[in-house]
Amino acid sequence: MRRAVVRGLQRRDRHEELESLSLDEKSFQRGYQFISVLGDTARRRVLEVIEGRSREAAETLLKTGLSESQKRTVSSVSMDMWVPFMNARETILPEAETVHDRFHIAKYLNDAVDNTRRAENRRLTKREDNTLQRTKYLWLRSPEKLTDKQRAAFDALQGLELETAKVWAFKESFRTFFDCQSVQEAKGFFAAWHDAATALGNSHLAKVAKMLKAHLDGLLAYIRHKVTNALAEALNGQIQRIKANARGFRRFDNFRVAILFFLGKLDLYPHKSP
Repeated sequence: MRRAVVRGLQRRDRHEELESLSLDEKSFQRGYQFISVLGDTARRRVLEVIEGRSREAAETLLKTGLSESQKRTVSSVSMDMWVPFMNARETILPEAETVHDRFHIAKYLNDAVDNTRRAENRRLTKREDNTLQRTKYLWLRSPEKLTDKQRAAFDALQGLELETAKVWAFKESFRTFFDCQSVQEAKGFFAAWHDAATALGNSHLAKVAKMLKAHLDGLLAYIRHKVTNALAEALNGQIQRIKANARGFRRFDNFRVAILFFLGKLDLYPHKSP
């Protein structure tokens, strides 16, 4: 596998244009050990992997994963709101834009809903009210994925004066942001949404609203580029399967080789001599 990956990387075209990339992290071993993964969103492949998720690691990843000519063709990099990644992009790819998309935003908003549910459930159970018990996945699952029975139960919950239901409504309404057709329209929607979310007085939602406002440029970049981090999410799942099938990796080098072997879309086979 190692020899095949070396061959494949040597044969890779370092002059092909790469317009949109993804940059994401993945746990490597127990504890706070991570790898950073650079993906090519158009060709749905892993370009390179490096150990760690610091700014220095991300800068090295962008330097080694891209040729000088390719760096000039990149217009967007989809990523989470991890500041070291954002800073690395600004340093190595100053002409590109950082893009935050619905996958990461949905996670933060879902966390606000779930944290609200937990706190409200504790308050209700002290009064021997079990309304919110065993309802976690009703609030976190997309409405269109609910069964008829779940839909009926969820509709009943929404009819109650629950703080969780109010935060959930803000989470759902934010979907509209990603359907905006212009940056100006998106700015107007976000301003109204942010003010209303803050006025609700829920600390979990207010924290997310504040974070989104601080990263508004990356959100608006989505409207301009219409690229998502769906590839990174898909690659994360595939990397997890590689890791699970191998029962884990002790050495990063072996993990990197396995990822590039299966997900790099490299020309791996030896060529016959003429």
